[in-house]
Amino acid sequence: EVVDVDPENIESFANWSPAAGERFAALEEKQISSYEKYSSEPEMVIENWRKETKRVASRCINPEAAQGVKLSTRQLVVGRVQSGKTTNFTGVMALLADNGYRFFIVIGGTTKALLQQTKDRLRSDLGDTWFRFFSTADEHSNWRETEEQIIQNLKDLALAANNPNMRTPKKAICLTVLKWNDSHLNSVQALLSKIARLSIMASTPVAVIDDECDTYTPNSNVRNPDEDPTAIHKAVLEVIEKIPVCTYLGYTATPMANELQELDDALKPQKVTLLDPGPDYLGAEDLFDGESSYPTLITDWEAETTLPE
Repeated sequence: EVVDVDPENIESFANWSPAAGERFAALEEKQISSYEKYSSEPEMVIENWRKETKRVASRCINPEAAQGVKLSTRQLVVGRVQSGKTTNFTGVMALLADNGYRFFIVIGGTTKALLQQTKDRLRSDLGDTWFRFFSTADEHSNWRETEEQIIQNLKDLALAANNPNMRTPKKAICLTVLKWNDSHLNSVQALLSKIARLSIMASTPVAVIDDECDTYTPNSNVRNPDEDPTAIHKAVLEVIEKIPVCTYLGYTATPMANELQELDDALKPQKVTLLDPGPDYLGAEDLFDGESSYPTLITDWEAETTLPE
């Protein structure tokens, strides 16, 4: 029996401490190598990445608590411009996969080139050892074959979960989806309908990661409440509604459109997580704060004949 959970009680299902496993350890090793090359304070940066990754993941649905329930949680993750949001959700994916998540849907670029860039980066960081990677951008023309591969992979994972001694590849799935084209989202929705009929994901959380969620996801038909919501908003919502146990993570540096959605909007965030950018980050506060050494304060414009160094 699957029981609907009152959103008021969501904290009992999304307040836990995920344990790092092999996937997270493999990614962490790559991150350490990268930070040692490029960071002035690599130890502090990697510790901040661990902390922030685990903080976001701990506010996602706990797979152990999700047995026999139907629920979704919506978390808005806000980070500074170019402060490592993609690095954060890559870490969250690895950590959640270590704790029983089998399927990740990353709603990414607004062009095929940007989506391919996201897919390539995820593949490079997360690795083919632990994940299988699909994309609606480069496989949409042969979508039926892609559907079959994803469904078979999920069947194998379900079998492996029930039979730990089975020698089946335990690879989580990462599906990157083109954002601006609602037909791609509708294809994912059709795939989820087929998966639902097979009952192979009934109690397994799926993570939907909406990168740059402020661009197309909010409903812009708010001036005409009697009209249908905009196509992308509706398509993203229908994807979430097809998943019995769903964690939705919207990542953005400009959260105003998401936060100012109508109170009864089904995509309005239930919680907001503000990412700490870490010690290496150089942003507006560093450049323009009154205590900063970067700006030159001009008090007498008449005396300025040349631009200051």
